[in-house]
Amino acid sequence: MAHTTKKIEANGITLACNVYENPGAPVLVLIHGLTSTKESYNLTIPYLTEKYHILSLDLRGHGESTQAGPYVFAQLVEDILAVLDHEGIEKTTLVGGSFSNAPIQQFAAKYPERVERIVMLDGGFARNCEMPGYNIEEIKSRPVFSVATKQDALALARSGYGEPVNEFVDEQTLREFHEGADGRWTFRLPHEAFMGYAEEYATFSLDELAATLHKPILVLQATRRPAFYDEALKRYLAKFPTAQAVAIPDSPHPLMVSHPQQVAAYIDRFVEGKDLHA
Repeated sequence: MAHTTKKIEANGITLACNVYENPGAPVLVLIHGLTSTKESYNLTIPYLTEKYHILSLDLRGHGESTQAGPYVFAQLVEDILAVLDHEGIEKTTLVGGSFSNAPIQQFAAKYPERVERIVMLDGGFARNCEMPGYNIEEIKSRPVFSVATKQDALALARSGYGEPVNEFVDEQTLREFHEGADGRWTFRLPHEAFMGYAEEYATFSLDELAATLHKPILVLQATRRPAFYDEALKRYLAKFPTAQAVAIPDSPHPLMVSHPQQVAAYIDRFVEGKDLHA
């Protein structure tokens, strides 16, 4: 799919994004999950380019963007603003994957005039610190995650998907992992960034957001997840009257990879204001 990769100098770093030009069309800004990259949406994007101008962004620390802090959501909000300003995007629908759904909601609360709608792919509605057994301090004390070989990294990534997307999952895994100095394979995302973002995502305030965020929100929920997330989503929908949710049957967490056509169809119907349950 034809696109231009842009390197935007902003906030003291370089922010990389893939831009799929469609002048005058409604704008979608796609933002990936933790440790991932802008290319994670590559299977979904072809179903949307005919009707939308699309920008897929590498958050700081990820992909082709600079590995430099601060690795906090408040900074990600300002990075997103800088990209929109640079590209002359006055208003957009924000699409987030997993952890990035927290900062995109914070962005919409702080800069509501820049956001039409929000689509959250299986994230942003739960605070992991409320999950039974979750201990962020214990997580922070763990050694840097790694596996012994490239094949181990590929096998780990493939385990969450079905065979039809194995080739893409392999490609994406090699964007997310690299071989360290010790010969083991680990995330390209710096450990400092992983821990910073993980702590922010575990503890961000949904109550604060509920007081200020009034944009239409669609949550696309994966179903192969612990029951905690079902209860968390019910609480979220009770707090946010402008939000609605759709569960995608038999789906893993990274929906943009496992169910790209369905994700694209729901994004399109939501942006157009159509009934999602028809």
